[in-house]
Amino acid sequence: MTSSAGAWLPDGSLFLESSDAPPVRPYRPWNQGDIFVDVPIMITGRTNAGAPKVKEKLCHAMLIGHTCSLRGGGDIAILQNVAEVRQAKDAEIARLKAAQPLFDSDFKLFPLAGLFHDTLWIVDFNVLGTTHYKHLVDKRIACLSLEGWAALQRRYAFHSLRVDLSIETRAEDLRGLWREFELWEEWCSRGLVEREFDKWLGEPITTDCTYKGTIRRDAVEFAADILLAEMPAS
Repeated sequence: MTSSAGAWLPDGSLFLESSDAPPVRPYRPWNQGDIFVDVPIMITGRTNAGAPKVKEKLCHAMLIGHTCSLRGGGDIAILQNVAEVRQAKDAEIARLKAAQPLFDSDFKLFPLAGLFHDTLWIVDFNVLGTTHYKHLVDKRIACLSLEGWAALQRRYAFHSLRVDLSIETRAEDLRGLWREFELWEEWCSRGLVEREFDKWLGEPITTDCTYKGTIRRDAVEFAADILLAEMPAS
């Protein structure tokens, strides 16, 4: 994986898979950066008289919480943190494309290059909300690639903290979790119960090999083939 020097997006695709219509990657557990359609979030404002005003907005939305905050053990959290995903305004597109390096502007926005072909879509970190997880079921239209996930984390960290970590550094830090998700997706594709994967991963390797007795989660990065062989067939 590479990205051009100073680039905010990787040279490759941001997406592992995307589609105009859900569901995308139905066996893959939810992860930070997943994009969903028709998600209700609450927007607060005020009336002309200054009184509080709250309205519900139905929109595209991205899961913004860290992987570890999306669930407790194998159970999905009831409330999920999301950010609005929308078409960029003409003025935003002009600023983002005029910036050097490209997109070195409006850091509250994460450009989703290639999500749709009509125009540039963005994640707006200033429009955040919580939604019940049931509002997300069967509505996912995109999953980020490893490089896309790393780019999202880099942009969000810079927006929130003005801390700049390269895409390559973030991708390397996420690689173990990425491989865990690959195994988890395979687990689900075999018809196994999604929530039980966490328990299985926390148990020791039983195969008679060098890594016998090692907790499976600790062996994901260097013994994924052994874990795959130990995975129940169904």
